[in-house]
Amino acid sequence: MNFKKIDVNDVAKKIDPVEMVQNNWYLITVEDDSVANTLTAAWGGLGNLCWKGTATVSIRPQRHTKKFMDASGCFTMTFFDFDKYKPALSYLGSHSGADEPNKIENAGLHLTHVDGQSIFEEGKCVPACKTIIKVRNVRRTLER
Repeated sequence: MNFKKIDVNDVAKKIDPVEMVQNNWYLITVEDDSVANTLTAAWGGLGNLCWKGTATVSIRPQRHTKKFMDASGCFTMTFFDFDKYKPALSYLGSHSGADEPNKIENAGLHLTHVDGQSIFEEGKCVPACKTIIKVRNVRRTLER
């Protein structure tokens, strides 16, 4: 495991954020009371808000990870070599930590900690994020 801190402005030099979020999957991981939970995502974004590098993730209220997000003030987004880790990402996306507490271990990935944040050793790029805004009760509406 060899991680190197990079500035948020340099993330796009390591990964193509649109490609990695839209066409590949990544893991949103959060820890609360020394218990980590993760979910596979293919939505969200990396950008800026008032000249601050930001990540945007959405988690439905029904997801087990949501209660971890609400309790924690931080999370990570782990991007992988997609072709190599697609089976593990698929597994994590189809199993709930509520029903299967060992789902990370069962997926064959290895969780570790860097600066108090849960990350995966197999990750290619892992933005560590701090929650700055929570939006609740957003309903999807379409107008034509």
